Amino acid sequence: MQRFADAGASLEEARAVIFGIPFQQTVSFRKGTAKAPEDIREESYNFEIFQLEHGIDLAELRIHDALDLDGLSDVGTMLARTEAEARRLSAGGRFLVGLGGEHSVSEPLIKAFGKINVLILDAHLDFRDEYEGERHSHACAARRIADMVGTEHIYQIGIRSGCKEEYEDAKRMGLKFSPATAVREHGIETACDKAAKHLGNGPLYLSIDIDAVDPAYAPGTGTPEPWGITSWDAKYVVDRFAPALTAMDVVEVCPAYDNGNTSSLAAKLVREAMALRLTKGKSTVS
Repeated sequence: MQRFADAGASLEEARAVIFGIPFQQTVSFRKGTAKAPEDIREESYNFEIFQLEHGIDLAELRIHDALDLDGLSDVGTMLARTEAEARRLSAGGRFLVGLGGEHSVSEPLIKAFGKINVLILDAHLDFRDEYEGERHSHACAARRIADMVGTEHIYQIGIRSGCKEEYEDAKRMGLKFSPATAVREHGIETACDKAAKHLGNGPLYLSIDIDAVDPAYAPGTGTPEPWGITSWDAKYVVDRFAPALTAMDVVEVCPAYDNGNTSSLAAKLVREAMALRLTKGKSTVS
């Protein structure tokens, strides 16, 4: 399997580690997210090693690609193996990047870090308690994360879809978010100000469900929702919060539904986050 570009360091010397979780068993519309880690890696070779905007050379940052977890035959296996691998790879304070796969993979990734603040970019609330009999569905990702860390440690940006029941549960349980309409009206900076105020300081995890981004920019996803945030908005979030991150993921890329644009965006966001986290890392959110 091809490794992520410029990720040739050994695990022992690495400061950041990437690994793939090609799991898609609970997807509710278009399938194909299992192929995303492979395609994101392929698209990563399009970019220069040198980050011109930030003056950062990724070749100097000691990044390791641990490739993909295999044998993820069911939800229970995925949950257990993903958490265990996340703990192993992040040992010693390595910055961890998970490549999904569907959004259900975020739950065990976050669980590996215990109590942590979580910033989620998503089109969907993902706050159902169960979906089609499965409590660990990708439609329940934020709900399961809330079970672990509490809604006071979660903020979502880009929301524009959810059923009435999950919306009412989110309101009752104090889940805070900036809808995509608010981002358009008031700007991504305001949404990030609210996120930073709500989350405060402390370890931070960023989960990027690529469908947060409008399908005009990211059509290759399993559940596209029009009227989303822009690719520039997603970049702003990464640039602002990357220095404070403990770990992150990019999920719900579905490569079969475009010509590589969405995988390219995902790869670029990961490269941006690693560059800023490893050169400007700090322990507070601002």
